[in-house]
Amino acid sequence: MGRLRPGRVLMLGLELVVAGVLQTLPIGPPDVFWGGRPNLLGLLVLDTALRDGPWAGAAMGLLAGAWIDLLAGEIIGAAVGAWLIMGYGIGLLGTYLFRERWEVPLVIVPLGSLVGLTLELLFGTIWSPGRAVGGLWLQTVVPATVYNGLLAVMIYGLGHRWFWRLRPSAYHLGADIHAH
Repeated sequence: MGRLRPGRVLMLGLELVVAGVLQTLPIGPPDVFWGGRPNLLGLLVLDTALRDGPWAGAAMGLLAGAWIDLLAGEIIGAAVGAWLIMGYGIGLLGTYLFRERWEVPLVIVPLGSLVGLTLELLFGTIWSPGRAVGGLWLQTVVPATVYNGLLAVMIYGLGHRWFWRLRPSAYHLGADIHAH
C-alpha cells in the first residue's frame, strides 16, 4: 500500500468537513423524496477506502463515525465502530476487486452503505436498548442506501464517461494500492 501524500491528506480533510456540513444541513420536509437522506459521510468512507486502501478507509471511518456520533449526541461509539469496520473491510475488498473498473463501486458502495448503516443501527441498539430496529431500518438505512447507490452512479459512472479519455490522476482509484 502506498503512503498518502500530504496533499491527499489535506484533500481528505476538506472532503470530511464538506460532507459533514452537508449531512447536517436541514433538507426540506421529511416526506420529500421517500424520507431519509443520503449518508454522505458513509459515502466518503467507502470512497476513501476504494481510492486509498484499508488503512485510509479505517482512519476515515473513525473520523466520520466520530462526527456522526457527536451529531447523534446520545451514543458514542456506534457509528465509529461500524464505519471503522466498513472502511477497512471495503478497502481490503477493493484491493482485490477494483482494477480500474467503474462498475465495481456501483455494487460495492450500495452494499457497503447497507452493511455500514445496518451495523451502526445494531451497535446503537446494543448500547441503547429499546429502540424499534425494524422501523428505524426502513426509515433510515434503506433510503440512505438507495441515495448512496444513486450518488455512486453519478460519481463513478458519469465520472467514467467524462474522464475515459483524459485519465486524470483522480480517476486512478487505488492505483497506488494495486501497483504493489
